[in-house]
Order: sequence, then structure tokens, then C-alpha cells
Amino acid sequence: MKTVVSIVLVACFFALITACGQAETQGIFVENNPDEADVQEEADVQDEADIQEDSASNDVDEVIENDLPLSPFGLHGYYAVNFIEHMNAYFYRRPPFTYRELETALWIADTLMEIGFDYDDIEIQSFHFDDVADRSFWSKELLLMFELFGDREPRYYSQNVVLTIPGRSEQRIVLGAHYDTVHDVVGASDNASGVALLLENAMRMRYVDNYYTLVYVFFGAEEIGLLGAYHYLDTLSQYEREQIHFMFNADALFDGPYLVYLAGVYYDGRRTDSDLTLSWSALAREKYYSHGIELFTYHPGMYKWNTDHIVFFIAEIPVLYVAGLVREGDDSFGARVMHSERDCADYINYAWPGKIEQNMWAFSLFLENVLIQK
Repeated sequence: MKTVVSIVLVACFFALITACGQAETQGIFVENNPDEADVQEEADVQDEADIQEDSASNDVDEVIENDLPLSPFGLHGYYAVNFIEHMNAYFYRRPPFTYRELETALWIADTLMEIGFDYDDIEIQSFHFDDVADRSFWSKELLLMFELFGDREPRYYSQNVVLTIPGRSEQRIVLGAHYDTVHDVVGASDNASGVALLLENAMRMRYVDNYYTLVYVFFGAEEIGLLGAYHYLDTLSQYEREQIHFMFNADALFDGPYLVYLAGVYYDGRRTDSDLTLSWSALAREKYYSHGIELFTYHPGMYKWNTDHIVFFIAEIPVLYVAGLVREGDDSFGARVMHSERDCADYINYAWPGKIEQNMWAFSLFLENVLIQK
């Protein structure tokens, strides 16, 4: 009897893995996904023109204004979970410099307009591989040699999607999340989770009288050298860099059960704190007492986790990075599903039931409170 039960459990586990990447979830704002073969090379340099202006979603507006309790954790995180499910089903395996990555970028832009943002609020920053190749971990030849594009058709361009919400101040907060993946994974945690958090937060902050200008950057080509983040920062003048109040980065938000935040300023060759970063720690403690959200800080992770915030950190811009991680000993954190076949919503829901909803609720609430601080 025990043998039969074991066989059934193993079969169920592999069924979950097989389910990853299959289109089982209904869309959020987009009913279907364009086939890769339909995307034409001639459109590469005209990505901006591919965005069509659309009207706002009245249903979304009513839900936000009325603050309906649409999830067991309240409104925070509700839409983020739906965005994750949509990407898990329709925009899985998004390697950098592929048509799949481009399709995802256009979906992000279309979604922002369906939320209610104007065409002029959104920019698609295309960049050629040769323009950023000196920063890449890989050459184009090595990418092809090691089949790092997987079964996705490669192209010479990647792109960032940039949304700007003007505030009362010229100072800006840059909020970033990469949307590409390594070639053979669905990428639910890494990093549909970060994309979804920013999409929902932009939806919410659209209704706020923001003091700071908010700039949401959905980075392309993170997985081979943080290339989208480097390209974005390289396009800014010295004055524009000096106007960045801080950079927020969301990456791998449910790679484990622990809610982790990394904060700091790079000064004199090391990570240090400022009044701003200390205010985030105070806010984290306040969220514990007010909402039971336990946020852990992990200063060594500022260097360990080589994701988009590093580009801003070494430029001496204050950064705040959030992730969902696992314990590795008493004083360290690590990842469990990143860059593996387990990085899909089906497996994560099986391994940690309710963890996606809980983490997205907590991070959504924390981020909103960070942004309304002055």
C-alpha cells in the first residue's frame, strides 16, 4: 500500500512540472498571445509605434475606488496575482534578445494603457545587442553556441518599457523589474512576480497625488548581464541621475517563504545606511505590528544577488530591493526555484499553498507605504 501511495505522489509531482508553461489560465486584459512567427523583423526599430492608445478600464477604476475585498488578503496583491497567472500561462520562457521577449514587452505596454495610462506616458527603449555587448556575460556567438535562446527565435534587439507618472517634484523614484527569463523556465517567480507587483502598484499610484515623479522601468535582458538596467542609466544625463531619489527593485518575490528587503547606499567602497534607508527599516517594523508582516533584512545580499539594483547601487544611488527567499543557515538567505523547472506557478502553489497570494499582498502593501513617504 505504501508503495502505491508513493507512486501516485511521484506521478502527481511530475504532472505539476509538466503543467508549467501550459496555457490554463484566462487572460487579464489580453485575450490571446500573438504567435512568434507573426512578429516581423521590420518592426524592430518601430516598437514605440506598435503601442496603440486605448481607453481606461472602467471596471478596474471602480474596483480601486471602492476598495472591494477581492482576495482573502484584501485588495493589495489581487491584481498582481492575476498578472502572474497570465504570464505563467501565456508569456512563459522569455529569453533576452528574442521575439518572445518583445511580445512580452508589448503586452506590458498594452496592459499599462488598458489600466488607463496614455500613449505619451509610455516609452519603449530599444537597444541593439552590439551597443551593450561589452557589459554582457555572453557574446552573441556564445549565446547561440550554448542554445541560451532555447526554442525562441533570436533577434538583435531587446527593450525596456518605461512608464512615467509625473509628481509635484522633479525628483524621481525609479521602480524596476526585469521581465526576461533564462531560456528553459516559465519564470513565475523570476520575474513575473516583480513585473506584476509594478503593474499593480502603477495602477494604484495613478490615483495618488504623488510628491515624487514615479518612473516604472520594466527591464529587458537582465539575465545575461543587467543590460536593460545599464542601458536605461546610460541614457540619463548627469542632472537626471542626480534627480533619482532612490531605486526600488523587485525580483523573485516568492522564491521562498521569507520576505526579505535589502537597503543601502554605496559609499566609500561599501554598503552603508542613510536616513532614507533607515526609514524603510522603521516602516518594516511598523508593518509587522500593524499587519503582522515580518520582513527580514539581509545586508550581504546587496552584493550576492546580482540583479538590476546593482547598476544603481554602484552609481551611488540609494536602493531598496525586495525578494522572497529561503533560509540558508542562521544568517543567510538563498533561492529554491530560480532558474529551474520548478519556477512556475503550478509547482509553487503545490510546494507553498497560498504563498504567492500572501507574498504579493505583503510586498504590495509595503511598496505602497514606501512610496507615500516623503
